[in-house]
Amino acid sequence: GAANHEIMEKIAPLFRAPLVYNGDVGRSSFDMLKKRFPHVSRWMIGRELLKDPFLPEDIKQFLTDNSKSLIDTPQMNDSRKLIINSFHDDLLEAFTKIIRREEALVGKMKSYWFYLESLFPERKKDISEMKMILKLDEYKEWVHRILKS
Repeated sequence: GAANHEIMEKIAPLFRAPLVYNGDVGRSSFDMLKKRFPHVSRWMIGRELLKDPFLPEDIKQFLTDNSKSLIDTPQMNDSRKLIINSFHDDLLEAFTKIIRREEALVGKMKSYWFYLESLFPERKKDISEMKMILKLDEYKEWVHRILKS
């Protein structure tokens, strides 16, 4: 269920131990949560990390710089694309060892992109094309095109 912010506001100041907040921590909510719960010293991101693997880095930068707000959309530069590409290749290699059928392997890898597509809002058409791919070579070519552009 959803976190009960009203209860949290009442009890947070009573704790002497460090508080950890867990629940719906993302780009659009972090700034509001940080302001609403100044007693919280740690944040658990959870599933949002699958969609936005750079969120922890950006939150840390936001807190360090005392920026006015956390940017809504992650900035995808060449360095970040390289990180995603490396993770993707490692994941593909691991799945190749346990999934023998090509279509099943491609399907498994494509499911990863349903989380990552929010990092590439300008590539919606390409993401749609990926959904039709069944062959591993076509899939690898598609990934190369997305991450090298």
